[in-house]
Amino acid sequence: MTFRKTIRNWIRSNGILYALLGWKMRHRIRCFFADLMLRLIRGTVRWFVVLPMNVVSKVFSVECFICDNLGSIGHLVLEVARPIVMYASFSRKKHIVFVGDKSKAANAYLLSLWESRYPFLNAAGTTLERLSLFSKVYQPRLVQYWYDNHRHIDHVITMFNGPPPIELPEDDVARGYRLLERLGVSKSEWFVCAHAREGGFKPHLTYHSYRDTDIHTFIPAFEYITARGGKVIRIGDATMKALPSSSGVIDYAHSPMKSDFMDIFLLSRCRFLIGCNSGISNVAWLFLRPAVYVNVIPLGDCGAANVFIPKLLYSKRLARCLTIPELFELGCLDFYRTEQYERAGLEPVCNDPQDILDAVAELMCGLDGDVSFTAEDELRQDYFRRLLRAQGFPPWKRTRMSRNFTRKYGDLIAPGVGTNDMAHAGNEGVHEHGLHGSHKERS
Repeated sequence: MTFRKTIRNWIRSNGILYALLGWKMRHRIRCFFADLMLRLIRGTVRWFVVLPMNVVSKVFSVECFICDNLGSIGHLVLEVARPIVMYASFSRKKHIVFVGDKSKAANAYLLSLWESRYPFLNAAGTTLERLSLFSKVYQPRLVQYWYDNHRHIDHVITMFNGPPPIELPEDDVARGYRLLERLGVSKSEWFVCAHAREGGFKPHLTYHSYRDTDIHTFIPAFEYITARGGKVIRIGDATMKALPSSSGVIDYAHSPMKSDFMDIFLLSRCRFLIGCNSGISNVAWLFLRPAVYVNVIPLGDCGAANVFIPKLLYSKRLARCLTIPELFELGCLDFYRTEQYERAGLEPVCNDPQDILDAVAELMCGLDGDVSFTAEDELRQDYFRRLLRAQGFPPWKRTRMSRNFTRKYGDLIAPGVGTNDMAHAGNEGVHEHGLHGSHKERS
């Protein structure tokens, strides 16, 4: 076959336009027309669906929020509380409507409290998926961007000063105290809730194992609390490690009295919470309870705490723990999966019992108005807060890294902050503080 016949046959089979333009140009033409059609469809939907919705929203001051992960207690708190807190400061009242799959709610009692205050429409399965996708494509303000907006959520948590978005009805409070007495705590006694995240509640979420904590490292802190007349109620679920029998410590997680109602009641009435940055800790924030967060990871997820201590990160390559500035340079603030730490060659180091005890003692002294900080303590706190601000986090008014923890690991937390900075800051002596920021309001 001659060369001319070969070209002629190829043009006949592919078309002269395609033959002249080539494969790459054909691909670009297809993409152009596909994109054009998508834009036309979006434009049509925007004019005939979204525009009327916006008009109704503006005229009647109605805002709709899609809650697409009510199966996690942390999401059930924050996906609903966040818009409520955001609009609380608006001069014009907003009517908020929530949409979500109510059958998957992590805590049925908490959902009922939300429903008693705000309209909550049920949408499940593909309907919810389509609504969520629709809101992300056409109207981003309708949806809570959970994973893309950790810093925004932290801003809402940090700047919120109350009053609580919801309250327990008086009848439920009375019922809760009756059940509390059956647990072994009278109404006149004070108690502390404690929670240590483990992987048994959601075993399929293995990528969150970096957040796991051992409840047994809390025991010295429990002894400190009970020695001062308090009681400890350990919350959680039956898959968690059992606590050894101890006077004044109640392993409610393994109690037959455990229920959705009591989970919320205990966290709304405790003197404070010893926890970590797990979902259920947000319930304590919802009711303005003080909190100590331990084993915090990633480092920025502790805006709801009054006192916190982070997990240090050990570098296998450098054979040492990394400094806070080094963690920020590696982008560890956005590590939310175990494999991210593994790929970076980092191993989270859990807090030891003494560090946890020191953090709890600091909060308790703060609640009593009897905690002091040196000028160097304040310099370390300010150094750490400036680093967070540079990463887009809001100013922390009440949250502090534990005083003794910053002293013990000062070279890691605030490298270079020392005698030179002290001389520059002046001899400020010792500062006496009550609770940090708005703690007294939250006690």
